[in-house]
Amino acid sequence: MELVVKVFKALANQKRLNMLRLLMRDGELPVSVIAKRLRISFTSASKNLLKLENVGLVKRREDSIWIYYEINRDRKYPYRELLFKFVKK
Repeated sequence: MELVVKVFKALANQKRLNMLRLLMRDGELPVSVIAKRLRISFTSASKNLLKLENVGLVKRREDSIWIYYEINRDRKYPYRELLFKFVKK
């Protein structure tokens, strides 16, 4: 149950919801592109993406100096489908 609380806290932010929608629509993106498309600072994007990663909603991949994020499609995450249906709206 603790995970559910953490997930809903992570989703209780419009920036993070917008990030999830963007990643669901466009797939894997670097932090700089996410920040630019959402018109937020790189630092804000990084911090908010880290919160989403910490609850398992997104995963990251590092490539040299670039950090890419994408939706975590791991089947181990029990509430994933329900949450993504909610976020798409």
